[in-house]
Amino acid sequence: MSLLSVFKPLILKRASTSVQSTVFTRGKRTATGVNVAAKQRLISLFGLVTRTRKQPRRLKLSYEDQLKHATIHRAFQLHRRQVRESRQVELEKQYAAIKDANDELLKISPELFAQSKTREVSVRFPLEYRIPTHTPPKIAWDHSWTAPQK
Repeated sequence: MSLLSVFKPLILKRASTSVQSTVFTRGKRTATGVNVAAKQRLISLFGLVTRTRKQPRRLKLSYEDQLKHATIHRAFQLHRRQVRESRQVELEKQYAAIKDANDELLKISPELFAQSKTREVSVRFPLEYRIPTHTPPKIAWDHSWTAPQK
């Protein structure tokens, strides 16, 4: 299916001055005879077919405003970098503290160190707990429910 066959019904041909157009569409007629709404619809449908990443419109600023904008943008990028680096330093300190604690535990008691590294696979969140919701339940309380036997 070609693009022309998709958009052909949407394209309104220029109406002749001697013949009245029989196409009934909503919208204001322009001097060229093409309906503005149909033209906009054609453009939007064509945009769906040729979808690309949309970029924001370029700012139309004076030279001084461009300098201000660039300065503020660089300052914000610097602030973001400083926050990111400070978080990275904190994480490195935490990692070093955890590593030191693990090394110390290994020196003191290898059995406790081995126990601390084992994972309990069967421990999960109990299904009996209710999840908070915005609406009340259909059955408020189940009086016959008992805890599962272990």
